[in-house]
Amino acid sequence: MTGRERTVLDVLEMRARKRMREEGVDLGLKAALAPDELKGYVIIEVEELTDELRELINDIPDTRGIVEKPIKFEEVDHFFAPKPEKVEVQEGEVVEILSGPFRGEKAKVVSVDESKREITVELLEAPVPIPVTVKMDSIRVLKKEEEL
Repeated sequence: MTGRERTVLDVLEMRARKRMREEGVDLGLKAALAPDELKGYVIIEVEELTDELRELINDIPDTRGIVEKPIKFEEVDHFFAPKPEKVEVQEGEVVEILSGPFRGEKAKVVSVDESKREITVELLEAPVPIPVTVKMDSIRVLKKEEEL
């Protein structure tokens, strides 16, 4: 089903609504989710996986089966969190560290590793320059290089 999760999700919702509208049958489908990060899966929330719902799912093209495993909301809540903006940072810029043990510290960017989405910085207020590697999404650019 890889790459067709959205289509399966749309068909599932459409058929469930049609069943409700035309036959008055509530299949108990409360919510459905097809996260981009979870290839090949559509997560559904139901009180009970009935035979009718199971049949409806299996009749959707591109579905290969049902994994009947209850999951806790904590396992999927990160799919609902807003995605962080892509941080553009260059060597020489001053940044603020937003998380981790150096949270709130200001630092100067020493190197950028785009492939790992990490940067190496030196803390500005440390008596001795300390190189620290942090994830790009855990910093905020304070001063661009041209402003320095």
